Amino acid sequence: MSIHSVHTVPRWSAVLAELFRTVGIAVRREVALLALLLAGGTLVMVFAELRYPREHIDFVPAVAFPLILLGFLAPMGVWKGEEPSRRSYLWAMPVDRARHTLAKTVAGWAWLMVLVGIHLLWALGMAILTGGEIGVDGIGLPEGARPTGADLHMVWWTIPAWQWLAPFTGATITYLLGSIVVISCDHPWRWYAGIGLFIFLLGDLTQSGMVPWLESLAEGPLRVESAISGTFQTTETITTPNGKMKLPLSMPALGAWLTAMPLWLALGAAGVVAAAYRHQER
Repeated sequence: MSIHSVHTVPRWSAVLAELFRTVGIAVRREVALLALLLAGGTLVMVFAELRYPREHIDFVPAVAFPLILLGFLAPMGVWKGEEPSRRSYLWAMPVDRARHTLAKTVAGWAWLMVLVGIHLLWALGMAILTGGEIGVDGIGLPEGARPTGADLHMVWWTIPAWQWLAPFTGATITYLLGSIVVISCDHPWRWYAGIGLFIFLLGDLTQSGMVPWLESLAEGPLRVESAISGTFQTTETITTPNGKMKLPLSMPALGAWLTAMPLWLALGAAGVVAAAYRHQER
C-alpha cells in the first residue's frame, strides 16, 4: 500500500483556505493596529469637520498610496518568524514546499486586497462626511513668479473608472516585489535598506542625466510609477506675465498603465515563483 493511498494530497482550494486563516491569525496584531489608525483618523476628521466646516477631504485613488507602501512591507508579516533557514517544517506538509510557499503568498495577497478595499471604503466615507470631491483631482500650478504663491492656475480632471483598479494592482506589484526579498533571504530588512538606497541614488542619477538608459527606464512607458498609479508624466503649458511656462504634471494614462502594469506583475510573479522553488534550508 502506497503512502498516497493513506494520506491523500489535499485540494488546492483547501490549502488556500487553511493558509488564508493561518495568515489572518498571524497578522491580527498588524490588522488591529491599522484599524486603530483608521479609527483615530476618523475621529480627527470628524473633529476637524465640526470645528472647520469648510475643510474637506477629496476621494481619489491616490488615497491608497499608504497601502501600496504596506504592500511592500506586508510579506514581513506573512512570513513573520519564518526566515528561509527556518522553513524546514515545510518538508512535513502534505503539499510540496514550493507549492506551500506559493499558496501562503497568495493567502497574504488576499488579505492585502481586503485591506486595500477597506481603506478605499474608509476614504470614501471621509469624503462623504466632509463634503469633499469624489473622483475629481486637480493640481495648482503657479502663475508667474509671484513670491506669495497665492495665485494658482488650477488644472482639473475627472478620474477615469479604470484608475480605481490602480490601488489594487499597485499594491499587488509592491507585494510581489517584497515577497521575493522575504522568501529568498534571512535578513530582508538589509535588502529593504539596500533597495531604498538604490532607488534614492537612481533618482539622483536620473535627474542628473548622467546615465541615459536609467533616465529612459525611470521616465519611459515602462516605469514603475505608471504601473502602480496609472499616471504618466506630462507637461502643462500656462501663460504667465513672463511668457509661457511648461510645468510637469502627472495625469491618468490608460495606455501607459496597460503597458507597464502587466510587465511589472509578470516580473514580480516570476520572481516569487523562482524564489519558491529554490531550496533555502541550510
